[in-house]
Amino acid sequence: MDEYLEYLLQDLQLSIQRAKQEAVISGMNGLGDAGTDLVTSFASYSGVEAVAFPPASRLKDRQLKKLLSAIHQLLDSMLIELVFPANLPPNREYQLLLQQWTQPFVLKLHAFQPLDFCELDMKNCPYGEQFCYCKNFQTDWEDM
Repeated sequence: MDEYLEYLLQDLQLSIQRAKQEAVISGMNGLGDAGTDLVTSFASYSGVEAVAFPPASRLKDRQLKKLLSAIHQLLDSMLIELVFPANLPPNREYQLLLQQWTQPFVLKLHAFQPLDFCELDMKNCPYGEQFCYCKNFQTDWEDM
């Protein structure tokens, strides 16, 4: 698995470099001004398909951390800020990111944007009851 992961990490690093180059080029060409967005998915933008990622259950902790670090770098190069609850287990974070990998979204070309999986539905929280931070807002909602 280590050898395969090295190839996957190299692919992600190439995607990071390409994303940074595209940001520079679009800035030089005047693209990405306010109101200019791109509809894409992580798979389309990175060129790395979701099937390339091994299941979390097959990864050792150190492998999962390296892979998550590379994914974070890629998303950072796309100006995407991940929003996860504190202490969310890495394998759950990885699973959520892979579920999102092929989903279309609007990418702001020159603005940071948050990526939060919470939909303020405590009963179906993607983080699980233990890590759901919506419950902190419940009392605020009831007071309205």
